[in-house]
Amino acid sequence: MPTSAAVAASSDDAAALLLHPDANEQGFALHTAGRRRRTPIDFDGLTLITLNPAEPDNELKEL
Repeated sequence: MPTSAAVAASSDDAAALLLHPDANEQGFALHTAGRRRRTPIDFDGLTLITLNPAEPDNELKEL
């Protein structure tokens, strides 16, 4: 089974998500690596995903 360190080392500039079985309320653990717009947060023992603001598009900056 890959570790979160192995996923982070192989993700470079990409985003990666690792899910694996775990003994918690959800039955799995979630790990992320790399640049991403989505960030996992803990909400009373439940892992939720929050969406970060998008980076402004270069074309929009020129307007």
